[in-house]
Amino acid sequence: MSLTTRKTSLRLCALFGVTASLAFGSFLPPGDEVVEAMMEAQGQDLTSFVRFFGADPAADLHFTSAVDANARTFTYSLQPSTTFFGLPLSISATGTGNNTDLWSWTTAATFGTQSFTMTGTYQFVDPPNFSDFINLIDVTKDQHSEVTYDQTASRTVSIETTTFTMFDPITLMDVVYATAQRIDTHVLQGPDAGKWVWGDLTTTQIDGHALNIQSHGFSPLDGGAGTFDVTFTPEPMPVLLTALGLAALGFRKFRRRLGGL
Repeated sequence: MSLTTRKTSLRLCALFGVTASLAFGSFLPPGDEVVEAMMEAQGQDLTSFVRFFGADPAADLHFTSAVDANARTFTYSLQPSTTFFGLPLSISATGTGNNTDLWSWTTAATFGTQSFTMTGTYQFVDPPNFSDFINLIDVTKDQHSEVTYDQTASRTVSIETTTFTMFDPITLMDVVYATAQRIDTHVLQGPDAGKWVWGDLTTTQIDGHALNIQSHGFSPLDGGAGTFDVTFTPEPMPVLLTALGLAALGFRKFRRRLGGL
C-alpha cells in the first residue's frame, strides 16, 4: 500500500531578529506539532550546552515533560539531583505557541555555580523554509537549523541540518564553521504511539567538543505528562529507530533526502 506524505518545516528565529510574515501554516495536527516543538527546543538547548561545556559521556539525563495541544504549551525539567561532570545541573523550560504556529520558549539552567538562560522563537511553515536559533550563553555564537518534516498517518519524521556560526567583529557578519545532521521520529499509531526519538546522525566536533546528542521519550498523543532521556555517547540513530520498528520507513527516507532526492 502506498503512503502519501506531506512536508512542512520549522523556522527558528533569533530572539532579537525579524520574522517575515508567512502565508502558510503547519499541516501537523496540534497534538503532533506541540511534541515536535518540544523535541526541537530540547535539542537546541542541549546543543548549546554541549557547545560551551562539553558532553559528559557518562551522563544519562532524565527529564519529565508535559504537553497541552489545546493550550499550545509544553514544559520539561531535568530530574533533581542530576550531576554533569560531577557538578550539579538543573534545566527547566517552558514553551508556548499561537494560532499561526509561531512558538517561543525559555530555558533556565544552572551548572555548578553558573546560571544562564537560553531562549528562542520558531515557526512551522508549509512549504519548507529555513530556520534560525539564538542562545544567550554567548550571543556571538548562533545555531541555524533547517528542519523538513514528512508525515503519514502512522508517524512524523524529519531531517534537520544545523549550521553553527560565529560573529566576526571585523566583517560584522556571521561566519559558518560547522554543520550537523539530525533526524527525529514521532510515532502516531500502533503499540508505540506517543514514542519519539531525536538525535544526531554522526558526531560533530564543535568548539572543541564532540556533539552527539540522542534523545528518546514518550508524550501522550492527547496531551499530559511524559518523560524523555538524553545521552551523549555516540549511538547511531538507526539503532534507536530500529528499536521502535521504524527503520523501514524512517531511515531510508532520510538517506534518500541526504542524497539530494
